[in-house]
Amino acid sequence: MIVETDLKSKSAIIELRNMVQSRPITFTAANFFRIDYALLVSTATACITYTIILAKL
Repeated sequence: MIVETDLKSKSAIIELRNMVQSRPITFTAANFFRIDYALLVSTATACITYTIILAKL
């Protein structure tokens, strides 16, 4: 019984791994554009620049 459950769990984990490898996880904003590392960096850069400009005024 335990061996059968262990085999089922192992096969489920292998199936999940294969599915994740074949379809990588991506984040989108309502399918208009992808949210990736480059977008986060450019947004942070714009916010920091805007803050510095406001601090100089």
